[in-house]
Amino acid sequence: MNHLKKHLKKRNDFLLVLIFLLVIACTDPKKEDEFKVRINGNELTEEKFSEHMSKDANKNRYESEALNDFIETELLYLEAHSIGIENNPDYIEITKESNKKLAAAFFLEHYFSNNEIYVSEEGLANYYKEYSNDFLVEDAAFVFNEISFRDETKAILFRNSLIETDWSRSVTAFTNDQDVNFIAADIFRRELQIGDDRLMKIMRNLNIGEISIILEFGYKDYRVYQLLWKYSAGDLPELKHIRKDITAHYKYYMKKAAYNSLIKELYSKYNVEFPND
Repeated sequence: MNHLKKHLKKRNDFLLVLIFLLVIACTDPKKEDEFKVRINGNELTEEKFSEHMSKDANKNRYESEALNDFIETELLYLEAHSIGIENNPDYIEITKESNKKLAAAFFLEHYFSNNEIYVSEEGLANYYKEYSNDFLVEDAAFVFNEISFRDETKAILFRNSLIETDWSRSVTAFTNDQDVNFIAADIFRRELQIGDDRLMKIMRNLNIGEISIILEFGYKDYRVYQLLWKYSAGDLPELKHIRKDITAHYKYYMKKAAYNSLIKELYSKYNVEFPND
């Protein structure tokens, strides 16, 4: 009986060891992050490099160019470090000043993220009236509707519908059509913003409410336009047509006022003194 128990115990122990080994064998080893480059033992991982390339300053750069910049900067830093540049009094002073400016920039980002600029309709309208001369049309400007189709036949059908009915009804009829690339209404464009010479010529010659011919813009891009309004040089566009521009200017104006108010508070808080005070 005892011999049987010992035999079973050995068998169970063997099974446990076997299961443990199988678990280890079937478990994928933890993969190290792949790296783009390793310099003096320090790695730039694929993840960190992707984060670096996603920043606005790098979006239009070639990866090879950004990587070379990183490598060159790292090499030059290592060489500077090796000869004690960081102990240079001028370096220390400049670094201290740069750190202050960096901290100030981070603080302002924090401050305005926690004190968002509120744009009221009344405030926007008052700003539009007070600074109306800043928004006068210099050459000409147009307000129009625009739709793009992947299929020219669909563009023709839409144009015919628009001639017979109106923009709203025609768009409703094609809203779920898979051949529609995009639909945009009440677009405001200054003449210099249009870019395409054909479209500019058409906009100049259309009367209010009229519809363009079908224009082809590259592969599977057939567009139809409807002119809603024209502005001549010296005209002030309606607020609804330039709301985006007005809002951006107004936010900047309000942010500048908030900044000045903040600085005034900090003058008192930190007891700024001048020699003649």
